[in-house]
Amino acid sequence: MTGRHVTSAAAVAVILLALAACATEPPPCPPHCAGADLRGADLRGSDLRGADLNGADLTAADLRGAILTGADLSHATLQRATLARALLIAVDLTGSDLTGADLTGAVLTRADLTGSVLIDVQGCDATGRLPGCTGGVPDPGRS
Repeated sequence: MTGRHVTSAAAVAVILLALAACATEPPPCPPHCAGADLRGADLRGSDLRGADLNGADLTAADLRGAILTGADLSHATLQRATLARALLIAVDLTGSDLTGADLTGAVLTRADLTGSVLIDVQGCDATGRLPGCTGGVPDPGRS
């Protein structure tokens, strides 16, 4: 699925099945989860607990209300993604790019945002920090 833009409901359904496998199978996750191209995907309310989305492209994806507890989103691109009211408990977001993302009402308890880019993120306070998270200050080396 890498390198393809999600444009149809059928493609999103296939990806959701693959991601569900990530959440239920013991590690390692099937290879199509890490690095997946999920740009613009409608994943509202999806149960993605423990999913391996390391390096995935979730640009402009709709993850409102999704359950991402324990997921690996390290080095993922989440630019302009909607994560409002999502459960991001104990999520690894190290090195991820959340530029322009909407985190309004998201639960970020024990989320690791070390080295992540948080420019123009909705739901941040004026310092760029998110309550309940580690790290999370914008990286001055990226714009």
